[in-house]
Amino acid sequence: MTASKILFIILDGISDRPCPDLNGLTPLSAAKTPVLDKLAAEGCCGIMDTIGPGIRPGSDTAHLALLGYDPHKYYTGRGPLECEGTGIPMEPGMIGFRCNFATLSPQGIITDRRAGRIHDTQALSKAIKEGVDLSGYRVEFSFRSGAGLFSSRVSAFETRRLDVVPHGCIAFVAGVFVHVVFVVQAHRILHGVRTG
Repeated sequence: MTASKILFIILDGISDRPCPDLNGLTPLSAAKTPVLDKLAAEGCCGIMDTIGPGIRPGSDTAHLALLGYDPHKYYTGRGPLECEGTGIPMEPGMIGFRCNFATLSPQGIITDRRAGRIHDTQALSKAIKEGVDLSGYRVEFSFRSGAGLFSSRVSAFETRRLDVVPHGCIAFVAGVFVHVVFVVQAHRILHGVRTG
């Protein structure tokens, strides 16, 4: 008999990497995990190839596959998933981008794509929301702290879809790639913002 309700737990990224401070163990292998041990003993566990054998997927495509959606058919980039996840419903004419705060060298080279995994990005997000101005391109945007996303609403006449792997859709308005304008303005603003 199949249960009508299940608890589906995805331990995404839990394997981690060996840590010198833990005598070469991963955080998971060093942790005391009585609840996980019980769930594993009483539930169904497994490893699967969500996309295909030998293909290491990202969380976004793997989760789509686990929920029964073919990523080759339904995946349009991580941005729309991040938008929905932070309370910005995607509608026709919207383009969702996922953004990370990053650390740049003085030469403009990314040296840390997660900026040290900042825990509190409220001040940075507030500075971007208040300082970036895309009104000259007739583009509205919403920027949420946490997932750090950019969602622009543009009409169908103002955008062109460019098939750029992996993110698919780029905002192109009045001859300008608006996402580039956003990044340039945000960089200027963030260069002067100090946190904590």
